[in-house]
Amino acid sequence: MMDIKVVLLFFSVSMGPFLLHLIFNLFYFLLLNAAAVAAFLIVYPSDNAWMFPIFLLVMALFSLLVRRPLFLKRHLGLNIHFIRFLSRVKEGGSEMETVGSQKVDLPRRPGKLLKKIRKELKKGGMARVSTKLSTVLAAAHLAGLEPLPIETARFESIRRMSVHVLKLTFIEAMAFSILLVPFGLISIVFTMGMDGTVTELIYAVGFFFAWFLHCAVVLPVTSLILQKKVLDGNSNSGF
Repeated sequence: MMDIKVVLLFFSVSMGPFLLHLIFNLFYFLLLNAAAVAAFLIVYPSDNAWMFPIFLLVMALFSLLVRRPLFLKRHLGLNIHFIRFLSRVKEGGSEMETVGSQKVDLPRRPGKLLKKIRKELKKGGMARVSTKLSTVLAAAHLAGLEPLPIETARFESIRRMSVHVLKLTFIEAMAFSILLVPFGLISIVFTMGMDGTVTELIYAVGFFFAWFLHCAVVLPVTSLILQKKVLDGNSNSGF
């Protein structure tokens, strides 16, 4: 609960990085909805309406694969701003000082850094390294708090973080299910007596906006909670 309060405090005093993250996500999901509407307008007048749900499924799967690398820099930047916020508060600085104006220098290909971290952790005995964990470790490294190569003393602390990753993943799944409820109910109300393809479009639009809220709000919160736990682990390990 305390971690959530710290994250919400960060959002309240450093709206710039979060609003940029929100805007980029909104633009991305508006494009998805525009693509869904365009596909509907193409197939609806034809005899190929059966292709529409297939298109939606392919688009959702493709977007799921593309979004992570597309927004990786944005996620890293937000996490680094959060790390600076925590460092400033720990040093006794004012919580209301802005961090959004401070430039965050990120590598051109941050995916390489995540791969390097995964490789080191697997050498240290971790069978599976989640993207969530490697992302927060990469942010800590870019902020100067996680040395590479990772020291042996850190492996057990990082391994314990995998339990928190599982818990946060479960929370994310529950949050997404809850977000789907109001959009599902609205879709049911608006699709009564409508054609099947129109119904599919409305449900798709509702699903994408629920997905937008999940990616733009829920995922940053859980990522920053995990970031704080990793930093707490650093402190306990002597870094």
